Amino acid sequence: MNNNRPGSNGWVIKTKLSPPNLPHGQILRKKLLDETVADLNSQLTIIHAPAGYGKTTFLKQWYEYRVSNNKITSWLSLDDEEKNLSHFINYLVASLKKANVSCIALETLQGHSIDELPARSVAATIINTLEQFGRELFLFLDDYQLVSGTAVNDLVQKLVVHLPENISLIISSRVYPDLAVQHLRNFGKVREISIPDLRFNHHEMGAVIANELADMELKRLWDRTEGWPIACRMIDVLTRNKRFDIRHIDIFSGRTTDLARYITEQVFTSLAPGEQTMLMYTAIPNRFTGDLANELCAGLDCWHMLDTLVKQGLFLIPLDTEGRWYRYHQLFREYLYERLRRDDGDQMHRLHLVAANWFCQNGHVPEAVEHAMKGHDLRFAAEIVERSGGWRLIYQDRIDWMITVLERLDKDVIDEFPRLFMADLLLQVKRGKQRNARQRIYELHWKTNGFERWSGKPLEDTIRIELELGKRLILDYFNGRPACDANLSFARDCLLSVAEDDYILRGLLHDVLSSAYIDAGLLEHANRHINHATLVYRQAGFHYGAVYIYFHRASLNVEQGKLHDARKELLKANEITCEYLDTNVNITANTSVYLADVAFMQNHIDEARHLMEMTMDYIEKHDGWFDLYARAYTTAAGVAFITYGMDSASHVLERARAVAVERNLPRLKLLCDLMEVKLLLLAGRIKHAGKLAESIAIHHVAGQRPCPENLSVFIPDRARIVWARLQLAQNRPDEVLSLLHPLAVTLQAQGRYRLLVEAWLLMMQAAYARRDDSGTEYFFSQAVHISIHEEYKRPFVDEGNTLVNIYHYLHSNGLLTSPCRIYRAFMEDIERIIQAETCAINKFVNLFGLTPKEYRVITEIARGHTNKEIATKLHISENTVKYRLKQLFRKWQVTSRQAALRMARDKSLV
Repeated sequence: MNNNRPGSNGWVIKTKLSPPNLPHGQILRKKLLDETVADLNSQLTIIHAPAGYGKTTFLKQWYEYRVSNNKITSWLSLDDEEKNLSHFINYLVASLKKANVSCIALETLQGHSIDELPARSVAATIINTLEQFGRELFLFLDDYQLVSGTAVNDLVQKLVVHLPENISLIISSRVYPDLAVQHLRNFGKVREISIPDLRFNHHEMGAVIANELADMELKRLWDRTEGWPIACRMIDVLTRNKRFDIRHIDIFSGRTTDLARYITEQVFTSLAPGEQTMLMYTAIPNRFTGDLANELCAGLDCWHMLDTLVKQGLFLIPLDTEGRWYRYHQLFREYLYERLRRDDGDQMHRLHLVAANWFCQNGHVPEAVEHAMKGHDLRFAAEIVERSGGWRLIYQDRIDWMITVLERLDKDVIDEFPRLFMADLLLQVKRGKQRNARQRIYELHWKTNGFERWSGKPLEDTIRIELELGKRLILDYFNGRPACDANLSFARDCLLSVAEDDYILRGLLHDVLSSAYIDAGLLEHANRHINHATLVYRQAGFHYGAVYIYFHRASLNVEQGKLHDARKELLKANEITCEYLDTNVNITANTSVYLADVAFMQNHIDEARHLMEMTMDYIEKHDGWFDLYARAYTTAAGVAFITYGMDSASHVLERARAVAVERNLPRLKLLCDLMEVKLLLLAGRIKHAGKLAESIAIHHVAGQRPCPENLSVFIPDRARIVWARLQLAQNRPDEVLSLLHPLAVTLQAQGRYRLLVEAWLLMMQAAYARRDDSGTEYFFSQAVHISIHEEYKRPFVDEGNTLVNIYHYLHSNGLLTSPCRIYRAFMEDIERIIQAETCAINKFVNLFGLTPKEYRVITEIARGHTNKEIATKLHISENTVKYRLKQLFRKWQVTSRQAALRMARDKSLV
């Protein structure tokens, strides 16, 4: 045979018969290689991915693994010349002969014009040659995309259909091969390796990058590159050459020069002009369908082009199983976006507005708004939000998104749209800007003639209801105004006129009514509206509104003394918040306040302290309402009183008064005054308590009765109990019973057992002072029976040794009505807590010569806190901390913090 004629082995480039030499430092794809080697069933393996995913690298590693294990293997790197069938056969023969396959029949074909032979004859000769070889053979074909769509592909198709059992064919291609292989798939004989398999994992990226990277840096690197091997290698090269700082991974993009040049050379320039246009135009949105692409690329058949690009695997990532939605690899999209900006930048604003219209018409509101803004049409963006519901989107769990949108819109634009205006007001309140919200709603109420017209046009009835409801929410609910007949009537009338399927508005109206009825002490009415609101929000699937209904239900349970049920409701609220409401307006903080309130009543002081420490700063800076602040500050003051004493509690209450002034919450200030009177009485400072009670005219506050303008019983009932406590401290038991008896009757009728327990305990002490044994036993037992199963302990503990003495008196004289085991265990627990709190104070004073405040300073030093941190923690000045330390040093005869700390540890104080 003449080796010099075309078609003979003399014309073969022998380096194409072995894997190419690759740059130094290629990492072993061990996991992928192990999985592939372990697959013994597949006869056909198709490796397909865009440029830069390491197809050839992995193919070479697989080839070398087989060679090192003495397996018969054949390799052929294809290029444009192999589009010619004769050239392909020549190289196939050379590749097979290198693997010691006898190719006599194939060499005979080389002496003829192969293009003139029937394709079936050529395929039969190859198949018979491979079958006659008889031994296992792996045939690797690299860069198959270069021969796709030619006669060679037809030949390979016939080869695949009749592939001998001893042959495994491995094809690597940037484009998915146009081969009908379903029959092999049906028998599990086809393995596909694509982008998800070829991506680098975190470990492989760490092996490529020269720097030592922490786990967080590796995660950021993976998020940026999505495991694209060529991008990782470029980052490594740039880092080695000190042209890039790995700490600034976010600035590595498709616009980075080396990567952009690679994409241009390897991908973009090989595409037809129409395909290039489609790629650049569809890089405008984060995701797209063929329909959106048709809108962006008017005149092009984008669905057909999209099918082609999907087969080419052109960095397109499917987002659903139906093949409708796609996105580009983010680095590739950045490249396309930058190329569009450079080559056809005048089109960008138009394309963004086209995308905005399409997304809006198809119900994808956030994307529509984003593109309208990028198209510099803020009024269109505002109109989209308005048509989509405006403020209603907050209750559809899009609160963070609404905050972002409104921050980007001008005030004048917002004020053109009523529902957008209301959303802005609600979010200002959420961010603690109640004054701004009040001022704006007053201005717009006046400009619109009481919400009759907006921007010169009459308002729909539903929108007028929404605005009026928003006004009442902002001016009343968030300003702590008490429930009144007018608001209740308004909400009830609105429920009659609002459509049944308007879930958000109906839910909000039930929300308002339930809150108002709790404030008025009408718990049965509140419960009915809570149930309605729960049903409405559940039907609509709106979690934001549902969380607030859980707050109301928890409040209701607390008022009824059902502390375990209240905790369950709050934990449900927390679950919903964590699962569905990933929001900057931290509803979890609000939930923690309610949980702290329950924990404090059950005397879980450490839990209550921990919850309040986590949330207090937050709720002071963001949204809050009277009930939330009332629970927060009374709980925080109670914890501070138990832990650090009266001065610390007074500091908390002073802080609450400042918030009350800032946010126009007069009821909160009055509640703080009442709380301080109570704590002063518990501390035995009766004279000081009397002066404060007189200054706030407590007798007048306690004597208030519900009226149409003020239905709330929240402050008057608490004032009456505090006033009764003052009368008891001044040894006036008859006045106590006179004050509390009618209140107790009302509380019991309404099922408000939280306050009733405290009232009964005070009435117990008054009856005991009057030597009324039956009254003493009755009030005491009633309080215990209500509290025993709910662990409602704090009211009992507050009464201290007085309660212990009365209990022992009743018990020793056989006056208790057959107390059960649980009853006795409850009281033993109460007695133990009272003794512990009393002994904690006495121990510091008597045993170690310390005052409680000196003890608290040394415990904070043991935790490693500085004087400044201790001052903040204990709500005292830094100079006071130094003074306490100086006193402690003198008593213990030490001269340093370290020596004092050692002594405290020796005494087992810390």
